[in-house]
Amino acid sequence: MNEASRRALLGSAALLATGLVSPARAQGFPSRAIQLVVPYPPGGAADALTRPLALRLKDLLGQAVVIENKSGANGILGMQAVAGAQPDGHTLVLGAIGPLSVSPALQKMPFDPQRDFAPVAFLAAVPNVLVVNASTPLKSVQELVALAKQKPGELNYGSAGAASSNQLAAELFNQAARVKIAHIPYKGGAPAQADLLAGHLTVIFDNLPPSLPHIRSGAFRPLAVTSLRRQPSLPDVPTMAELGYPNFEAGSWFGLLAPAATPRPVIERLNRAVVDVLRDPAMRETYAKQGFDLNPGTPEQFAEFIRSEATKWQAVVKSAGIVNP
Repeated sequence: MNEASRRALLGSAALLATGLVSPARAQGFPSRAIQLVVPYPPGGAADALTRPLALRLKDLLGQAVVIENKSGANGILGMQAVAGAQPDGHTLVLGAIGPLSVSPALQKMPFDPQRDFAPVAFLAAVPNVLVVNASTPLKSVQELVALAKQKPGELNYGSAGAASSNQLAAELFNQAARVKIAHIPYKGGAPAQADLLAGHLTVIFDNLPPSLPHIRSGAFRPLAVTSLRRQPSLPDVPTMAELGYPNFEAGSWFGLLAPAATPRPVIERLNRAVVDVLRDPAMRETYAKQGFDLNPGTPEQFAEFIRSEATKWQAVVKSAGIVNP
């Protein structure tokens, strides 16, 4: 037998073995704690979403779900680590709009978002809210636009990083309002919030959940939301569309993924557990108060959603002239 034939035979045997042991692995899954990599710093929308979910998944799966914040490069570093993890379901990652649907249009990726991961379940959509420090005199989007036109390039906005939903919303605003508010990227939403609180930033198109405590405390002043309808948690805050920017919609979303080649029965068990948690009325009420719009579904639905979002937002990146810093 020549070397090529030997390698082919060994490869076939390995594939057959994988097919044979996958159901067995699934029956014993999970056999230890599950690591959930959140590729963003603590304190943002990602944390607010995953920590209650992890506690409830422990009850359903019988093993702890341990969150590890592994931030960097707007979520790319954490996702890269999981792409190379053992595909047995014990390592998951929280995927989001940036690394899955936007970053591929801006840079060469260390992984293929659609080939290197197995989608588990969509979790939630998150609208953005345009906020300023409450100590500033800005009271409306109209005043912000007027000031930006008076001082072109002097105002700034913070984001969770390049290709984040914060940047997409702000650049769409720059384009729609015909202003130039400068971008300052951070390694996550929480550091950007800290600088807005400290007065170092003019505005943030922040994810709604982590902004709500600062809005309710009076530290942030909300000027508009980027969803097409008003948010129940901020019923008096207008949408951008109401303020003269038709069809202005920009937000984030999150979902769970596993490494590619994770056995299908394992993916299905994880999906059932996630769907059970997110369809619980008490959990839905808790998340709604924080600004999350839950919509769990099948792995296939999540995979198709990722593809459609990539098509949509990569076109926006091109038309808005967004570049990787």
